[in-house]
Amino acid sequence: MPGRDPANSIAKYIYIARNPKDVAVSYYYHAKRFTHFDFTGDWNCFFEFFMKGEVPFGLWFDHVLEWWKYKGVIGDWKNHFSDEQSARFDAEYTKRMSGSGLVFEFE
Repeated sequence: MPGRDPANSIAKYIYIARNPKDVAVSYYYHAKRFTHFDFTGDWNCFFEFFMKGEVPFGLWFDHVLEWWKYKGVIGDWKNHFSDEQSARFDAEYTKRMSGSGLVFEFE
């Protein structure tokens, strides 16, 4: 990611947090596959490194919590859209997205 301090950045970030247990397993297989990780241990060994934060990017918990404090507010669009804009958007959304299977909860 560009920069390490989102508070001092003009960039907007989208941070996606994944189930941490899935992250650990995926990370393990990446570490086994890619030589730049220089990891040759088994899952139990990797698990201990992961739990101590002795992996690139450090402790998962710290990483996620650091970004979490910069999260936006779900539904903040209601503070910006007028009733007319919301209705217009809904009509366009229905027209263009119908049948796509991509559904958002707006309320």
